[in-house]
Amino acid sequence: MRLTKKLLRFLNRVFDTEPSPFLALRLEYAGDGLSWVIQDGVFTATPDGEVVVPLEIALADYTLQSLADFISDQDGYTVAYIDGSPKKNLSALMLLDGSGDLAVTNGGHLYGFESLLYSYFEANAVELALAEQQIAAMPQQMNVNDASGYWLDVLGDYYGVLRSSVVVSSEVVPEPDWIYGPRIIQEVLRPRSNNIALEMAIKAATGGQEARVVDAPLYDDAIPRHDASISYDGENFHNSTAKLSYNLFDVEYQFDLEGTEDIGPFAARVTETINKFRAAGTHLRSLVLKGSNLSDAVGVAVDSFHTMQVSPELSDSVDEASELLSSLPVSMQPLVDTVEEDTEEDASLELSFSTTFDGFRSYDGSIYFASGGDAVTEAL
Repeated sequence: MRLTKKLLRFLNRVFDTEPSPFLALRLEYAGDGLSWVIQDGVFTATPDGEVVVPLEIALADYTLQSLADFISDQDGYTVAYIDGSPKKNLSALMLLDGSGDLAVTNGGHLYGFESLLYSYFEANAVELALAEQQIAAMPQQMNVNDASGYWLDVLGDYYGVLRSSVVVSSEVVPEPDWIYGPRIIQEVLRPRSNNIALEMAIKAATGGQEARVVDAPLYDDAIPRHDASISYDGENFHNSTAKLSYNLFDVEYQFDLEGTEDIGPFAARVTETINKFRAAGTHLRSLVLKGSNLSDAVGVAVDSFHTMQVSPELSDSVDEASELLSSLPVSMQPLVDTVEEDTEEDASLELSFSTTFDGFRSYDGSIYFASGGDAVTEAL
């Protein structure tokens, strides 16, 4: 309301800047006394001589009627009068700033305004006050460490790190600011371009799954094809080595077979990470799932040693001396030794002849090179 009155002072004298006040509420209190203040949309009532918590109410949360009902429900408070016109259904923000004391005559009267200019400038004052707060907080929203909500999303989009989703209590929710903010810094500072950096990025993006990134060189033809398109007359240089191209690479990655994620979205996340951290001019040639581990732990079998107890009983009864010869029959199977027949296969030696283009000969037409023909093979 203070800002509203300041804005009204910019109008010229042709405008009526009076609030057109009307009596909205009359407040009473059962205690020794009560003082109240309305300022910037907040009503505060403080009992006199009592150690109690002051009554503090945000007027934006109530209509005039619901405010009167709420105050009446508080211990010792009574609203003896409320305007009976339809204005009682309007927002309690229509109450004018002011203060009063019930010990003074009419000290419990709370007034509202009917002026349309007050309504218009009050709405503008609220927006200006909010803008003032936002302008003061703007420098913090420009820092990843302090930004929050929408502004943190703007910074993340600027750096190419979008807010992801996380699972909290079996529910998928947007990544909270306290996780998203530090992750923006980590992603920006994370190493890039080389194979080790790609492996580290994939491991971080997949929750610890290992990956292997290897170059995929492409070899050009070492020498031209002998199809009579080139004459060996010394004009063409025939190199014996192949040229390598290192702009492609292959990726092998692991996948948690016991996890809840499908392989399709998982592979898409791996590909997205690769495209984000690869060097310019290099491209992914193949993405292969390899090396995933699924282990099952089984307890070790334990067999304890059982003790067998033997308790023999010995008895000896001698009537007369006697000795019998005991015999033990023995049966032996005949011994048989079988020797396989000695065999020896024919040994052979294959000799294949080929021509090596090592620069020893000059292709000047003096030697005839026939096409076709089989290699020479000899067998011993």
